[in-house]
Amino acid sequence: MYARYQLKSKGTKGVFTEIYRSNAWGGKESASGRGSDLDQTRAIITELPALFNDLNISTMLDIPCGDFHWMKHVDLNSIDYTGADIVEELIQTNIERYARHAVRFQHLDLIKDTLPRVDLIFSRDCLVHLSFADIIKALDNICESQSEYFLTTTFTGRTDNRDIVTGLWRALNLELVPFVLPKPLKVIYEKCTEGEGACEDKALGLWRIADIRRSLASFCRETRSLCERPLPNRRGSDAKSRSFNDAIGAPTVREGLLRRRTAVSRQKLAKLVARPDTRTSPDHRL
Repeated sequence: MYARYQLKSKGTKGVFTEIYRSNAWGGKESASGRGSDLDQTRAIITELPALFNDLNISTMLDIPCGDFHWMKHVDLNSIDYTGADIVEELIQTNIERYARHAVRFQHLDLIKDTLPRVDLIFSRDCLVHLSFADIIKALDNICESQSEYFLTTTFTGRTDNRDIVTGLWRALNLELVPFVLPKPLKVIYEKCTEGEGACEDKALGLWRIADIRRSLASFCRETRSLCERPLPNRRGSDAKSRSFNDAIGAPTVREGLLRRRTAVSRQKLAKLVARPDTRTSPDHRL
């Protein structure tokens, strides 16, 4: 299980580097995992050029770009493309294989490195592997770039979000707490067949980064600090992540904080209190 990466305390870069080296996500064609194989990306290979045209996109940051396996099939003729990833050896391989005019690759950490200002930041299958704390840092960093649009993975049918240790996986609905992003401008369903239909709601959601900035600014100080609090390690089989609410404290306190900010129902809050999933994604098992 991925927990072994966390227990080795390798840090974000070390975790994803080892996952890449061992093909831990089990991709048949791509080192970036099953979700990057061509049978899982046909829909978005077709949809992305139409999106570029509709939004007049001319510059794009793809982070994490992975091994560029499926993106090389996207029509990028009108796009100044930058692919970035936290795994340095992956970037070097991409440079050697794919770099050309208006297609470049560089080593960047979405969470902490300065990002270029572009028309579109594209981040597929990334936030689903990050803790709440790291997602907030990544979103803050994206907002700092002053870019225009953000296109990222969201699972529209999920009714709650659970926290994890960075390097694990769970589905995320970015319109729910603790992120509460507005309704996306556009949703592109991927027609995902992973997990025997368990991921049919997997999609790419499009937001204006200015709208994300406003959503993050609306967080009360207490909620943000709690969301950014590192998850404690536990021993043995309990060395797992906890839900956002579980990290807050007494039920009345955590309900009060989140109800004031999100007006979610007591029933939904009860679901968030439950211990988060520690399973990997359907096809991301070691």
